Amino acid sequence: MGLNQSKKRLPSYDGEPVSFDHFQVLRAIGKGSFGKVCIVQKHDTQKLYAMKYMNKAQCEAKDAVANVFREMQILASVSHPFLVNFWFSFQDTEDMFMVVDLLEGGDLRYHVSNGVAFSDDAVVLYVLEAACALDYLHSRHILHRDIKPDNMLLDDEGHVHLTDFNIAIELHEGQLATSMSGTKPYMAPEVFACAADAVPGYGFPVDWWSLGVAAYEIRKGRRPYDIHANSSLTEVRRMMLSSPRYPSDWGPALVTLLDKLLSPSPASRLRSLAEALRLCNAYGAATGGGAGKEGTGREGTGRDSAGKGGAGKTVIGGSVVYTAESLLNKQHQPPFVPLKDHLNCDPTFELEEMIIESRPLHKKKKRLSKQRSLLQTQSSMSVADVSADTPVQLGNAAPYDQMLIYNREREMAELEREKLERQWQEELETSMNMSDPTGLGASYTGCRCLLDRTAVKECPRCVPLAPCESCSSRSFSSCATTTSLSVTTADIANNINKRHKCSAEVPNTSTSPEDTSEADDFIDTTATANIGKNVRRKFKGKFVEKETSVMME
Repeated sequence: MGLNQSKKRLPSYDGEPVSFDHFQVLRAIGKGSFGKVCIVQKHDTQKLYAMKYMNKAQCEAKDAVANVFREMQILASVSHPFLVNFWFSFQDTEDMFMVVDLLEGGDLRYHVSNGVAFSDDAVVLYVLEAACALDYLHSRHILHRDIKPDNMLLDDEGHVHLTDFNIAIELHEGQLATSMSGTKPYMAPEVFACAADAVPGYGFPVDWWSLGVAAYEIRKGRRPYDIHANSSLTEVRRMMLSSPRYPSDWGPALVTLLDKLLSPSPASRLRSLAEALRLCNAYGAATGGGAGKEGTGREGTGRDSAGKGGAGKTVIGGSVVYTAESLLNKQHQPPFVPLKDHLNCDPTFELEEMIIESRPLHKKKKRLSKQRSLLQTQSSMSVADVSADTPVQLGNAAPYDQMLIYNREREMAELEREKLERQWQEELETSMNMSDPTGLGASYTGCRCLLDRTAVKECPRCVPLAPCESCSSRSFSSCATTTSLSVTTADIANNINKRHKCSAEVPNTSTSPEDTSEADDFIDTTATANIGKNVRRKFKGKFVEKETSVMME
């Protein structure tokens, strides 16, 4: 039997690609710029996800196919505790699908619209958690360009996650963005200046401005500037010449944080998590103020944890100290926790899907089944050849065969397999390089004479042989001492003691249990075993074990 066998079994993903048929549609929960969102459950794992589906014909009409492709590529390249992470992407003849984390707490737009009064503590925590995500994205050269309450989702414990990368782009060293992209009330001054040809472009600081506008709106219920979609460029630039007004009951930590985020100059604007932490900790952010408890609106829990120091917080003199590590580990208890007895979203999304939508998603499987049957009849193709995953070309539109087909489950399984393979290889190399072939270590005080003849140490249970005339080496025919590696005396007698260093034959003078007073301590020398280590090797995607005998001469 092999040694040190791992009992861990990894899932297999050798079957068919993930498709719409692998999910059960539960209900609609939202609508995006180019598609809708619903809750789905994956059949094999029973996990819940949010599925965003985008109609191909509509995307082509809006010239948005390239945006969808780019969003998938960006999402597949990132993973973070404060992002809505990407799991699967696939397509069928009608739609493109993206499956992401399900955040059951709803978006902050929903809660603000329902009258939730967020305190300073809650808003500061949202800013810091979003800053963690922005720091990560910017370090990977990703500019989000659409930070707003609608794209800030809460999990069931109240932590914030950024979503919707539809207009996100990659910006590398020395590059600037130039298009007027985003949601107008949240766009930074330099975006409008770029549109007026006053500056050559803009960069990552625009995300920090948007975060400042969103945070102000979450705290107060309205934005710092009265900018709307139809506001003219002249009006917008005039409004931004004035500084935002902060209510007197807002604490200094929040006001300082917002004032730095809403700096008109990108050079003086807050644009890193480190700077945000320094400002918050300097003012003792968690006790800085913010009258009122969460939950004055109908969605709140009524819990106010200001000044109490939630689990995992560092509290000094009544003030919470935030660190990057404590934020990433979600050690700070959010003051506002969404209710869990119902979905935190607008119920009209479900009504629209069921009543108004001419091609509702829950009837897709039946439609696709009819389409496949029709294709089978018309082109004599087998059902296996015409699956729900078969990409199609609609007219002369975008090449859907270039769409990313993504599976994070498979990716994670492969990473885990590679990790285990590295660990097993390291174990093998360590064992092979040890000066003590028994692997027992220096602390072992038992008999080694049968396992390492270069440092012979006799023990009372060893039966010595006569020295070899050629090399003066002596050997021992058997030993009753066993080891943790299950090496038996039969192994020793059979594999080691047959020859001396000079290869001269050693007469077999093994002593049987009957010849000694310690017969009960001996092991049956008729047993067979090998001294070996398990070598795990990857062969055609599967792990196999190879028993390797180590012959010591």
